[in-house]
Amino acid sequence: MLKFAVRPLKWLMGALAFTLVSTQAWALPINSPVPGNAYIEFAGLDWAWGGPCPYLGCGGFFGQGDLSYQATQGWRLPTAAELASLPADFADGFVFSGANVPQGGTDPVSGAFIPGAIAGDAACASPYFSTAHSHCDRSDGVSGLWAVSGAIDYSEQLYVRQAGTPVPEPSSLALLGAGLIGLGFFRHKKAS
Repeated sequence: MLKFAVRPLKWLMGALAFTLVSTQAWALPINSPVPGNAYIEFAGLDWAWGGPCPYLGCGGFFGQGDLSYQATQGWRLPTAAELASLPADFADGFVFSGANVPQGGTDPVSGAFIPGAIAGDAACASPYFSTAHSHCDRSDGVSGLWAVSGAIDYSEQLYVRQAGTPVPEPSSLALLGAGLIGLGFFRHKKAS
């Protein structure tokens, strides 16, 4: 009898370990939904300032963008027409009270603006789209140097999606995973 009691316990311990590892991987910024205070809405689109290099990377190799997870949340590269519709002061829209990067500082998860401090909180989503960069270059954005894909090496990359795109909450997904594990455990127990 003890032999059969140990097997489900081992299975349950393995399932719990998998859940904890999966939850930790989910917590990495690049594998997390972009928080609402890290992007802005303009012309029916959400706009995220995603880093200091074009999607294909500075020089074609350094600091490439990554949409493997964020595309599942609706994010994509803007079209040339969408970029052409931006006003000259578009970068100023990323400065607003309550944005993810505190005034004059940096946020260890959500990035920073360089060079220098900005007069207010600002939205930078770089760590959600790149593992190589965690900052946005304010001076390039203010100069209107926005990249579509592989433009000038030092042009800033923006990402867009339809405004109001619903995103699943990580805690809801973890709860769903735990429920599925529990269901599997009870099915396994019933089969034994």
